[in-house]
Amino acid sequence: MNNTLDEGMVFFAQGDLSRAENCFKALIVSDPRNKAALNNLGVISFKQANDDAAAEYFTRALEIDPFYTDAVLNFCEILKHKNTLPSALPLLNAIAQRQPEIPEIKQLIDAAHNLLRNHRSFSHFPNRPLREVVDSSNPLKGVKILHAPWEIAGNMGRLTRLIRNAGVDATSVDYKYVPSFYPDTCDKTLNLCACQDDEKVKRIEAFAVEALRTYDIFHFHFAHSLYPDLRDLEMIKQDGKKILFSFWGSDARSPEWIYYHQARFLGFSPPKPYFMDASLYKLHKKINRYADVLLGPTCIPRGLFIPGLISLSDWTLAEKNRLVDKKLLIKDPSKVYFVHAPSQNWKKGSSILCRLLEECKREGLPVELLYVHGVSPAKARELYAYADYAIDQAGVGTFGLFGAEMMSWEIPVLTYQTGFWDRLRDNPPVVRITKNTFKQQIRACIEMVKSGEYEGQGRASRTWVEKHMAIETHIPRYISIYGELAQGKRIPQYINTSWLQQEEALQDGVKSAFYQYMKEYKVFDELGSPVPVYDTNLYY
Repeated sequence: MNNTLDEGMVFFAQGDLSRAENCFKALIVSDPRNKAALNNLGVISFKQANDDAAAEYFTRALEIDPFYTDAVLNFCEILKHKNTLPSALPLLNAIAQRQPEIPEIKQLIDAAHNLLRNHRSFSHFPNRPLREVVDSSNPLKGVKILHAPWEIAGNMGRLTRLIRNAGVDATSVDYKYVPSFYPDTCDKTLNLCACQDDEKVKRIEAFAVEALRTYDIFHFHFAHSLYPDLRDLEMIKQDGKKILFSFWGSDARSPEWIYYHQARFLGFSPPKPYFMDASLYKLHKKINRYADVLLGPTCIPRGLFIPGLISLSDWTLAEKNRLVDKKLLIKDPSKVYFVHAPSQNWKKGSSILCRLLEECKREGLPVELLYVHGVSPAKARELYAYADYAIDQAGVGTFGLFGAEMMSWEIPVLTYQTGFWDRLRDNPPVVRITKNTFKQQIRACIEMVKSGEYEGQGRASRTWVEKHMAIETHIPRYISIYGELAQGKRIPQYINTSWLQQEEALQDGVKSAFYQYMKEYKVFDELGSPVPVYDTNLYY
């Protein structure tokens, strides 16, 4: 195997790229995790002016070893070529902490920050303090903060309550546009889902007028503000007040982005789609114009990455043990139980995941599926408590709140996890699955239950959540952001250069071949889904 690598390097040094490429490709057939061969194929593709293929090879190498310096430096050359170097900052900073002696890494970090400083995508309104005189030792004294108008799985109410417990005046108001299984956790609910249209307008108008008069910092959720058309954003900024937006999922990304990851899970390699459609683009552009801070996932123009958070006090091991002791489910001790609880089946890839687990069962593996859908949160928790493992999703390249909740109960999680999300989330201790590795990983889970090793994985899972996704540990960060805004300070945020590239492509009328590929290779058939209606202005 080393001979093949050495032989390829000799051909490469001689300038015979074709024979070198053949050697490295032969090597990754026999050894798919050979990071050196993947890196070398990336270099050859780059020399052949095929940046997309080069990026793919470098990314595969980094999925094997996120701190493989050769691949990092080479991948950053691609990003510099595409003017998207700031997207590598989380990885570069992590490497700099581990290996501060590498001068090239520091140079790349400096170059990325220079790009950010020279980019003008922030709110065009001037930064100024909320008050003429602000006490820097207590900048939020007398400041009123509003969280509204869309509650997502209890997050808004929970966040507001903990901020208030820390001594900050915060209020949460849920417009409740749609009915929910979740109990009301906010301070006030407009209950719009129970109103006729004219009554909805009256309730929104009355509350918006009061809120504009009362509050100083507006923290909006799910790409909605006081009015459905966002007209209040101009009013808020003209009054010198502050605006934050937290994005939660479909308010940030289009369905195509989910289909793309599901195709990758299945082993296909479609061209990347737009992660925003025309309506999302207009929405993001308007919000980006007025907001001081954006918070959320990776498909927004700029922002800070603060993931969906859970409260550990809601997911104690004592509560899990109490539910198990009630013996609501009699388990077969010879079987391993996997729970899957999609909020929406198509988004989580449920048809694929359930089908794969059923195939394992038919092949004689001792597994059972606990499928939880359409029941109250209290009933769902009763079932979760009996799971040995949780299967989260195959839809976005990482896990969501359900996965974090299971990890907090020391239930290890299986999910489709990309290398990018490993780097962004500090390598969470999840079981990584694709269609090709699914059965192998299920067998490994069964063996870990038999040996008791899965208990250690469960403990590691809870430890990771305590550090990265426990809302209690993030409250000081929120309060710090509010305090700096109150003093008129600008909050440094990452610029999403990929979003800017897509904006340019949208404006130039560039079409993606994503649906063309998906139809040609019959990917939707394997997804168990009809080809959706799509925008022919964006896709062939």
